[in-house]
Amino acid sequence: MVLYGVGGLVYSLLARRWLALLGERGLALVGACFIAAGLLLLAWGPAAAWAVLGCFFAGVGFYMLHNTLQVQATQMAPEARGTAVTLFACLLFLGQSLGVLAVAASVDRGWIAPVFSVAALGVVVLGAMVSRQVKGRVVPMAAG
Repeated sequence: MVLYGVGGLVYSLLARRWLALLGERGLALVGACFIAAGLLLLAWGPAAAWAVLGCFFAGVGFYMLHNTLQVQATQMAPEARGTAVTLFACLLFLGQSLGVLAVAASVDRGWIAPVFSVAALGVVVLGAMVSRQVKGRVVPMAAG
């Protein structure tokens, strides 16, 4: 689980480069693919070491996708920026809570691998949808 957080730190170190390379659209899509890879490794990895790698990929991917969504939330209603960010945070936490509830029920039934696989597919669809809707700005990397 620690490597999920390490993935976030790696993202923060490379965010400027990745934004220059991928743009916001690419960050959303690649981030979603990293999350999906992490979920699939957690679901189907043949040994515990695969789960460690899965947590790392999920961490990097989460921060790529989350930060893209967060930036969009600050821009969708400039005259009501506080409301937009509050709604974003509310829906994020609601989704996390409902996800934990759903996955907890699936663990009790032995459905964890199929549920994580469906979640992986869902997050790729989400990433593709976000990628299509984002204006696609690319930030040039500063020299140095």
